[in-house]
Order: sequence, then structure tokens, then C-alpha cells
Amino acid sequence: MDLALAALTEPPAVGFGNIARSCAGEGTPAVVIGCGPVALGAVAALLERGGGPRPVSAAWTRPSPPCAGRRSTSRY
Repeated sequence: MDLALAALTEPPAVGFGNIARSCAGEGTPAVVIGCGPVALGAVAALLERGGGPRPVSAAWTRPSPPCAGRRSTSRY
């Protein structure tokens, strides 16, 4: 498998795996904290299991400013 493809499929697979280990099913309300690739995979898995737009909520908060360590390693 191409490494770029693997990098794109791994985060959603983690989200799907976490939901597979949970008790979530049809009609189960759920809250997903975050809207990154793993969280969106979890939302997709919840929707696949029968959760509709109302029982599934995703929350995103504005990230804090990067600390000096993160700024020094940033490429941008």
C-alpha cells in the first residue's frame, strides 16, 4: 500500500475502531469532542450504525496558541 494512502486511511480507521468497541448503536446519543480526522471517522461510524444528525454531535474548540516548542518545530 502506498504510504500516502495509508496516512489518509489510518485516522478514520481509528475513529471507526473506537466506535466498534463502544456500545453505540441505533438511537444512542453521542458526543464526539473534536473535528479532526479521527473524530470525523467516529462520526461517520456513528452515522453508519444508525445515529442520525440529532443524536450525534461533534464539538470543536479553538486551539490554544502553540507553545514555544511547537513553534520552533513548525515548518510553516
